[in-house]
Amino acid sequence: MLNVKPIFFHILMVYSLLTGCANFAYSDSTFLTEEIKQFQLGDLKKLIINRIATPVSLLEFIDVDDKTIDINLDDGNFRVINFWALWCAPCRREMGSLNELKNHIEAENFEVIAVAAGRNNVAKIREFFIEGNLSNLKSLRDPTGKISNSLGVVGLPTTLLIAPNGFEIGRVIGDINWASTESIKLFEFLLEKQKNLGI
Repeated sequence: MLNVKPIFFHILMVYSLLTGCANFAYSDSTFLTEEIKQFQLGDLKKLIINRIATPVSLLEFIDVDDKTIDINLDDGNFRVINFWALWCAPCRREMGSLNELKNHIEAENFEVIAVAAGRNNVAKIREFFIEGNLSNLKSLRDPTGKISNSLGVVGLPTTLLIAPNGFEIGRVIGDINWASTESIKLFEFLLEKQKNLGI
């Protein structure tokens, strides 16, 4: 008969070691702090703050001209990456507020990216952006869903907040008003903190 106690003990030890390493990285990530909780009001109650460090590195997207676009997420820029689809009504509904958010946050190192995940008609994406006057958003695509799957995106819309060091701060599942007072204050706080820390 197999003695499962030693096996379980070893698994527990490995898990504890990995969790400890992750928490160390988490504590070293200047944006993953308890301070963010003060902004979880209104729609931002939906913001899920990461408890364990989640580094995101190089992502390879495709733009509306079928060109490959590589984005290095630890290059010092703060990014909001929204995964959406044309067929998704809540996705389309929140896009205007994402565009407005970028209007309010004019920092050069702040970028809002809208990624059409899965099968989406490119011509209709262009049309949607023109009709909605979404000129502040960078329009990219993930036609196979490979990137969204790798990032654990299980529903649309899902929006990721990526710190300048390449760590995911947290995410929002579902649509919210990204141009709300709470949202604008959150990003102003994060950018000011980055500036003060000189990173």
